[in-house]
Amino acid sequence: IYNVDEVKVQVIRTTHINGQASYRVVTPAGNVVIAGDASNDETNPDLRPYSTNDNVEKLAGNATILVHSAIHPIYQDSGFPAGVYNRQSSAPDISRMAKRAEVKKLIITHLMPPLGADAPFIFPVPGGRPLGEKDWIDVVTEGGFDGAIYVGKDLMTVQMKNREEEKKIRR
Repeated sequence: IYNVDEVKVQVIRTTHINGQASYRVVTPAGNVVIAGDASNDETNPDLRPYSTNDNVEKLAGNATILVHSAIHPIYQDSGFPAGVYNRQSSAPDISRMAKRAEVKKLIITHLMPPLGADAPFIFPVPGGRPLGEKDWIDVVTEGGFDGAIYVGKDLMTVQMKNREEEKKIRR
């Protein structure tokens, strides 16, 4: 949808609400995929093998960074509304998708529940203990992704190495 000099932006339809899209920004320093609130097209969990979106996985192929919203599996079967839960991507499924797509760095963001919250949006966190950064990293690691994992925070930055620098480092 956008191509100027050495920067190109690609967009793909995803599922969460009508008009939802995910983006891939291609730069000389690397590629960033911003998935946003993307979930599987099939909202019935009995009919789908995972909660992530196939289009996002295609878009994320060999990305330097994947930024993806995440819901913690602590909410599954907890009384949290199934219709809301099933429109999200779970942190372990995002991890597995990032591994399949050979993503280098994963940033989970727009967390449900948010870091340190004990009852976001009137839905108490099961167990009554707010989740911290380690809780999120542990659940992402369980999914098998072995690249760099970041828990998104306001105004956070993550560096991308220039592709030529990465090639020199690998030699």
